[in-house]
Amino acid sequence: MRLTDEQLSEYRELKDSDVDVSDEHVLAPHSGEETSVHYHAKACVAHIAKENGYVANCECGVNGKYDIDVLIWGHPERLSYAVEIEHNPTQEVKESKLNRYVTHTAVDELCLINANELPMNVLEMHDAIEAALGL
Repeated sequence: MRLTDEQLSEYRELKDSDVDVSDEHVLAPHSGEETSVHYHAKACVAHIAKENGYVANCECGVNGKYDIDVLIWGHPERLSYAVEIEHNPTQEVKESKLNRYVTHTAVDELCLINANELPMNVLEMHDAIEAALGL
């Protein structure tokens, strides 16, 4: 994939802030245990992101310690998002993810999706995730 000058600039900003971003679409399973709902939700996020002009990187490393479920970036007119899929996320989890993935990096925003509230039908899951992303 050839990056535009704008995307290349964002790519460098992300790299400089210790986000292990790739210039290719990457769909990857979690390194540990992962529910099928979590994995399918990540795949859905990546698919929606690509359909809407983003580059999607799954399990994108940050500071060599943490992995963003899906980083969507590279859209010429929209912000970058660290998309986290969590089962029953708490306010503490949200604040921790914001601190890790947004406050100290070049990622613009966090989108936290509650996996327990996602429909099990893949088409309905797609619509729910698309709405959560605002796309």
